[in-house]
Amino acid sequence: MQSLSSNLFPNITIQIALFDRITNLDHVRSLLAKGDVEAALLDASFIVSSFQVLAAASKAFSHFKAGAMKTKNLHSEILFSLSPLKNISESFRKFGAKPDQPCLIVELLSTVSSEADKKKPSIHSVIEYGQSLSIDKLNEFQNREEIIKLYKVSKEELANAPLEVIVLNRIAVRDI
Repeated sequence: MQSLSSNLFPNITIQIALFDRITNLDHVRSLLAKGDVEAALLDASFIVSSFQVLAAASKAFSHFKAGAMKTKNLHSEILFSLSPLKNISESFRKFGAKPDQPCLIVELLSTVSSEADKKKPSIHSVIEYGQSLSIDKLNEFQNREEIIKLYKVSKEELANAPLEVIVLNRIAVRDI
């Protein structure tokens, strides 16, 4: 597990863990839908770096603080913030964990929690997984061609900047 933080939101810690597979994905999704656990389950094949996740989390938290979220909770806003798509359900389908995609990122946000949040179980206590992997292995799972297609990256852009920078720019300017 890797912990990330942003200078913009010093009270927030973003924890990211990479798993080769989650065997009880349907059960975990039902717990997330009911609000029994708090996390964002992401398809690792669309993630170019942990910094991409940090950028999306920072954007989601900015929306939360401004009262401008487009989704129901902060974790779904993170997932939506990763996407270049403006359709929420399409963003969830594309970036959300899939049963046929065994490599998943589980992202947790830790803040100064309310008493109700402190009583919720940790996502790690409810998932069943094959193997926990180092975040350094994240690039082994990315589908570069699909990322380029999804973010509509041109050959000219790739000739002038790394894919990570292009994706981060797309995340930053999507709402403008």
